[in-house]
Amino acid sequence: MGGVDLPWVWDPTQRLRRQAAGELVGFPILVLEAARGEGAVFEVFLDREEMTYRVDDGPPTPPGKGGGGDSTPYYFNYGATGLLRCDYDLASWRAIFQHAACLWSQDHLTITATLSALRNVLVGRFPDETDGDRCTLIWEWLRTLTAMPHAMSCFVWDLITTCVEELVYLVQGHDCSQAVHQFVEDLYVPLLERHQISFFATEDPLNFQAFQDIPRRTVTKILRVLALCESSFLHEGATEMGFSVLDVLGLRSLRESMFLTTPAGARSEDAAGGGGRGVDLKNSAHVSSAAIAFFCLVSREPARWWSCVTGIVAAICGLDTEPLQLNMQLCIPKVKISCSSVVEVLLVVLPAFFSMRDARAFHFMSDVLSMFSCLSDAVAQILLWNRHFLIFILSHRHAALKPLVVQILVSLGTKLCSDRRVVTLLHALLTFQKAGMAQFESLQALLLEERKEETTAVMDDLKDASPLSAEMLEDLRAMTVNCLWIAYSCTRIEQFLRRRPGRSP
Repeated sequence: MGGVDLPWVWDPTQRLRRQAAGELVGFPILVLEAARGEGAVFEVFLDREEMTYRVDDGPPTPPGKGGGGDSTPYYFNYGATGLLRCDYDLASWRAIFQHAACLWSQDHLTITATLSALRNVLVGRFPDETDGDRCTLIWEWLRTLTAMPHAMSCFVWDLITTCVEELVYLVQGHDCSQAVHQFVEDLYVPLLERHQISFFATEDPLNFQAFQDIPRRTVTKILRVLALCESSFLHEGATEMGFSVLDVLGLRSLRESMFLTTPAGARSEDAAGGGGRGVDLKNSAHVSSAAIAFFCLVSREPARWWSCVTGIVAAICGLDTEPLQLNMQLCIPKVKISCSSVVEVLLVVLPAFFSMRDARAFHFMSDVLSMFSCLSDAVAQILLWNRHFLIFILSHRHAALKPLVVQILVSLGTKLCSDRRVVTLLHALLTFQKAGMAQFESLQALLLEERKEETTAVMDDLKDASPLSAEMLEDLRAMTVNCLWIAYSCTRIEQFLRRRPGRSP
């Protein structure tokens, strides 16, 4: 895909395969005219024949015989009523971005979905383009779109948050991650300043307004993304939620000891008063918010809050924490949890528990993981996020991963994983679950020593005689493409995000 410094120049006609022809497809074109603030809409029908459409002439013309010479930007699929995926050259994309205010909300959604879905295609540049790179288009669009308050409906916020979460996962552990985290936090500043993002957010369905209010489900997604970016905006609310959950669980002594050791600046009157403000562990939205809150707390204060979470997990799983306490020099509380709330409590604490990155905790975490034959998506996503622990598991304690858990990780990894070692180890584990462990163990040793040439040779043998299903192989290929994408895009993304808005690309 080209080196880190040199852009990848490619010709779509040489690289992309033509799809089998189907029935006629009709979709509208909008000719954007900035001077008039409006445009003309034309209807175009495409069949199996490739054609170029000149808006000024009207009828379609054969490829290579005119068309496209006008500098006026053309936007296809106006109103999102026809084709869902339209691609353009860099100059056309940027012209469309400049005219974003002229487009409908449906168009904003379609452009966002297109740039996200085509992420792995939108790299490099075409032969006639002299600067810029397509891998920054999604970031340019997000910056443009969120700068238009009138365009930001709750539907747009929800879609861009889904897109942003995938991007945050893919850059995790790479050099551009800090720039991405700051960029993401800046996107949500308007909502944070209006206090629309809260662990205790509610919604009023009867008076809900799409361009003013954010539904509870979307708030939860935004909280999750900001937590992954370690946003300082969340700390006070997360602390209050953490204490509220402890109070709801009846762990008052633990709650009081945790509160007394909390820095004064992080305490709130609600946390001090107790009462479990608005927390109901039978409510799935509250459970999701509580899980995110504990993840935030463990990320910020791992010694204190991970000890608290581990005490709860150990009580439910019936595990001895003495060796762990001696190894990590921690004081892990002994607690009792009501049997009636075990499932909900695990959903709250397991994501935070598996987020610990201290290698001294990995054996104990492995023991806990081995007790589950299936995981919720929220927990599996944290395993993909905590790649150091996941690599440890795959390299040393792969028996702790039940087959269904591995399948869940691979399925989610198609959108969230860009770590070469994780992909290779998952591929090896899936292949050798039925084919003998000697070669798997040799592959583990090669990976740990980073001996790339020998590792590649072993993986080539894997591909030649793979017992995996076509679907599983396709998922692994998608994860491999993620690795290639981040290797090419990382430096370019960081350079773009660190550039001040308004400067030329």
